[in-house]
Amino acid sequence: PAPRDHPGQLRLRSLIEDNPLFRRLSRSPLLLSLATIRTRLAEAPPNPSDVFEVLVDHLLKRDSQRGLGWGSLTDALPAIRRWLARSAWHTYEEGTLRLSVARALAELQTSVCDATSSTSADALSLIEVRTGLIRVRGEWIEFRHSAFRAFLAAWHLSREVVDSVDRLASRKNDPSWRDLLLAFSALDHQARLAQALGDHLNDDMFCRTLLLQ
Repeated sequence: PAPRDHPGQLRLRSLIEDNPLFRRLSRSPLLLSLATIRTRLAEAPPNPSDVFEVLVDHLLKRDSQRGLGWGSLTDALPAIRRWLARSAWHTYEEGTLRLSVARALAELQTSVCDATSSTSADALSLIEVRTGLIRVRGEWIEFRHSAFRAFLAAWHLSREVVDSVDRLASRKNDPSWRDLLLAFSALDHQARLAQALGDHLNDDMFCRTLLLQ
């Protein structure tokens, strides 16, 4: 008899078919592999944002299981996550795909390293190697995966920016913000975003897509 699909594979296939953000997720072999592992281990989360939460947490902590921890930065992992999210948002806000190393070092020193014995240079190197979310190229930093960049930026927006919905609604026609809009709507904010888009909703296929996630 033909082998039967694992229930987790069936759940993941359904998510990819039904959800625009998951379809973009599935285009990256790394992200698809991580999502497959996740769905094989447990019930599928109800939406993509939960999967990203799990994957980001996994990327921050995965090397600890192999004895390759964060040293004095272990207790600073929540601050590192906030820095990654804030940095991802800055790339959208400033219309760029990269950040300067000098800026990152200054921000890491004040937001992460002051309460530890690590230097900001050590922290940046560990973040690059341990998470795989960013890549340092000379004097610049880039996010390796556009889907993670969008989710982290949306995560920051939903927690730290008061007028986040209005900011997103004002950029609904900007193709470079498409992934961010989808990621934000996946964080259980579809209704808020749809209301902010107002009269444009019926004329914009992308806005309707947000409500069909």
